Amino acid sequence: VSRLPLDADFRILIVQHMPDGFTGRFADRIDTRSDYDVREAEDGDRIGGGEALVAPGGKHLIVSNYHSGRLRVKLTEDPPVNSVRPAVDMTMSSAADVIDGPLIGVILTGMGEDGAAGIESIKAAGGTTIAQDEETSAVFGMPKQAIETGSVDEVFPIGEVPAGILDGLDSAQHH
Repeated sequence: VSRLPLDADFRILIVQHMPDGFTGRFADRIDTRSDYDVREAEDGDRIGGGEALVAPGGKHLIVSNYHSGRLRVKLTEDPPVNSVRPAVDMTMSSAADVIDGPLIGVILTGMGEDGAAGIESIKAAGGTTIAQDEETSAVFGMPKQAIETGSVDEVFPIGEVPAGILDGLDSAQHH
């Protein structure tokens, strides 16, 4: 996030498998290191360009509405998906259902298969999909499972992911 320029005007949703109590500090840390306004998500939150939300531990982050460039989320305590809550799949699939503009899904290092189905739904909705490569992943579980779906457009080392996101936005806007 620290390497994404504010003028790209992204609305960013971050889902990290962390317990409740850690995600707020995680959001604060990203906020201090980036130009984006980053906070832990609350139910009903709306964000516009230049803002980011982190899914709170113990809750799924669902995109409920997208209108006039504003994205609205809701939090649920629905049962864990892929044994985790928050689950990346829940956020990605809801984004794919609701957002009609350019959409980019990124899977970074992590354990398990969460995110693979979400990547498939973003790809099916015409979005751009990116996964972190094995060499720079501490744990290659989530990126590997996503790549194996056949729905990942690009695989990058972590240092090239921000540029890949910007390239993905450029190509999305020109189609």
